[in-house]
Amino acid sequence: MNITILPDPTVKAASAASKAIPADSSLNEFLAGVMQDVQKCTDATSTDNLPSILARDDTTPSGTGYYMQSHLGSIRGKLQDALTNVKVCTPTDVETILRTVAIEMVNQYNRTRLQELQAALRGSEQSQADSLKEQITARLLACMQRTALSREFSPGEVELLIKQAEEGNHLIAENMAGRDVRFLAESTDWQSLADALCSIDGAGAVTASIEPINVQGNSVMLKPGINGWSLHIWADASWLPIQASAGINSQVKAERAMLDKVRRDSGKLPLNTGGGLFADELR
Repeated sequence: MNITILPDPTVKAASAASKAIPADSSLNEFLAGVMQDVQKCTDATSTDNLPSILARDDTTPSGTGYYMQSHLGSIRGKLQDALTNVKVCTPTDVETILRTVAIEMVNQYNRTRLQELQAALRGSEQSQADSLKEQITARLLACMQRTALSREFSPGEVELLIKQAEEGNHLIAENMAGRDVRFLAESTDWQSLADALCSIDGAGAVTASIEPINVQGNSVMLKPGINGWSLHIWADASWLPIQASAGINSQVKAERAMLDKVRRDSGKLPLNTGGGLFADELR
């Protein structure tokens, strides 16, 4: 009896035959190469027909973000661990995993862009709010200065002071008035800007004061909200609402009535707001 000894089957060494796909190839070229190797795996009838194992390296295409460049090795290691015991039996299995990973990556990118755009929006809104608040302060001061001057000067004299300020002669106007009048040239329409400020979430309040600041009504606060704004004066160590936009007028008026009631119940005299620099529309 003759016994024929067959040679040991040839086992393809992955490390000796590994190949790398160029990092500068496009995604379409990369996927096309991957799927060609998948097809070769399917068509193989012996180990010699199998494609070379793809090399694992940390080469990244140009444009790869800093985080990905720094963490690619760790990410690949975790992905390898997750797939260690996964059986990939058909070309569709490969496509399924590719789709799963691609979906997760796109969703991660979506979340990152959402955070970036929200941060940019917050920055833009904050910048817009700061600009509006600066303009509102100037216009509130213009109203306050004009009202204060009208109590000491005739209408004609006030108009002359305003004209000097509008022409840039602030020093002359200041000498004539005997006080700071640099905001006289500003518009007195602060309400339209207050409406605009209310459209910015979390814009914050605006305060303005003229000398002497210890006089009731010489300090005001504009408080913006989602539904409208309210104007307050500093009186008896607290902010007292005196005006409100249409959207919250009823609400602010009720708050004012409650404050007045608390004051009466505590035995205090009602605040005289008639001599303020802004009309008290909530009395």
